Amino acid sequence: MIANEVQLSYKRKRGLKTKIASSSTADKLLRPFYEDIMDHKEAFKVLLLSRSNQVLGVHHVSEGGITGTVVDTKIIAQAAILSNASSVILSHNHPSGNLQPSGQDKQVTNKLKNALQLLDITVLDHIILTDEGYYSFADELDL
Repeated sequence: MIANEVQLSYKRKRGLKTKIASSSTADKLLRPFYEDIMDHKEAFKVLLLSRSNQVLGVHHVSEGGITGTVVDTKIIAQAAILSNASSVILSHNHPSGNLQPSGQDKQVTNKLKNALQLLDITVLDHIILTDEGYYSFADELDL
């Protein structure tokens, strides 16, 4: 009989941790992770946070084309569990420069919010980034 070995790892860097106090703080922290692709491809990343909103890490979920990318709930849940995150901030960019969330953006946000809630992980926000600025679901809608 043969069984595959599964290895999971989380490597913590020592030093002063950043604390997320607002959507503006999250935007400033996330923006460099989108720098090379902001206008070219859509990507989805998750900011993993401790109970006190200190940053545990940023997880790259996916990278797609100009109009979209795949968001897999299991990959996000795996990263959150592995880092022992109490909450997350979802993020993706809009290469078009349009800051308004699409219907699909709203659906994905609700789907992830409901799924992660089962694991006692809170979705604090979903931020859409463009070169011109950002849109925060938490600031604009009742998340």
